Order: sequence, then C-alpha cells, then structure tokens
Amino acid sequence: MNNKLVGETASLIRNLNRQGIDKMSLMLRHSKRDYHKDVHMEPFMCLTDDGRDMAFQLGTALPENLSLKFFSSHIGRCIETAYLIDKGFVNKTGGVTENNRVSKTVAPFYVRDIRQVVEIVKTTDVSAFIRNWIDGAISEDILMNAKEAANRMFRFLAGGLLESDRNTLHVSVTHDWNVYLLKEFGLGLPHEKYGKIAYLEGIVLFEKDENVYIVNHQKEPILLSYLS
Repeated sequence: MNNKLVGETASLIRNLNRQGIDKMSLMLRHSKRDYHKDVHMEPFMCLTDDGRDMAFQLGTALPENLSLKFFSSHIGRCIETAYLIDKGFVNKTGGVTENNRVSKTVAPFYVRDIRQVVEIVKTTDVSAFIRNWIDGAISEDILMNAKEAANRMFRFLAGGLLESDRNTLHVSVTHDWNVYLLKEFGLGLPHEKYGKIAYLEGIVLFEKDENVYIVNHQKEPILLSYLS
C-alpha cells in the first residue's frame, strides 16, 4: 500500500472484527489531496492520483463480512474518498454497501466566520491554530467551541453505531481539523505529541457489552465518556 495509515486503519478494523466486534464506526480524514497557493481555492481541491489509489486500497483491505454505510463532508475530496473506499470494498469482496450520505456533522460545521478563519490560517501554522482553538483562544464568533464541536461529532458517531445492525461498519470521511478534536477530547492524544493527522487516519468507535469505546492506532481502546 502507498500509505502506512492505509494499512494501520484497515488493521485496526480487522483486529477488532477478529475479536468479535461487529458494530463499528470509523471516522477518518480524506485521502491524499491536491493543494493550491490561493487559500480561497481550498474547497475545490480534490484527490491526487495517489490519493485515489490509497482510498481504493483501503476499501479492498476491510473485512469481507461487514456491510458498509458511508457518510462524508460535502467537500469534493471527502465524497471522492468515500466513493473509492466503497468501490474498492465491492470490487474485492462483492459485499454490501449503502450509498454515501453527505452529512453536515462530519463537515466543517464549526466554522462561523469563514473570512476570519481564512485570515487566521494565512498567518498561523496548523499546530498553533489547532491548539488555540482547543484552548478557547479563538472567538466563538469565528469557530464553535472545540469541545462542543467534538461532542456533536461523538453523538453522531455513537448514535448511528448503537442504532446499526450487526456486522456493520459506518465510514465517515472528514477533514484533519475534525480528527484533531476527536483524538484530543476522546483519546487524550494532543497533536503536539502524537503528530499531524495523516491522510486516511482516524478513530474508531465500537460497541461492546452495551458500552461505546474509542480507539485508534496510537492508543488502546478506552470507554467513551465524552458524551455529556
């Protein structure tokens, strides 16, 4: 595979499945994308050829006994990633999938003033920007409170998980900013120590004994408590 995280994400799902976990919800960053020097072009940047291959390969590596249900941000690279994971899975397994649904909850729903966000991004590196947001140093007129945003995503993921049928994997394709929040608030993994969010990196929620747990490739499963 072209990206280490493709293998790690698939291995995480497969290992849980081998342990008898058959209801899971994966939320991950889109695959490798193009960039443009003009930040205003950001919404229009799609996947690279390598990124398309990576997404397809992830689909081929998922457990064959699961049915897949897709959700994504409305941004094109997320829709494209979901489509190609779906295509790879069906091509390899002939398995059952449901068509992707665009969901506001896995999009940048937390942006309240896009012009101000663009200005901040122009002058602040990503690591400092994310830390300022998490620590409440950015006005909530510009970005929703980070804890509130993370909680909204956790409720979405956990709610769908608990309502799903057995042998089901929900796949939600989102952006790195979303995953930064889920890792810090759900797993206690600050990005300064655990690194930037890679393409196709994510977290997994799963049900066991009527409880919801969260896990990723950098930390063992813990009970998800951030749902209040």
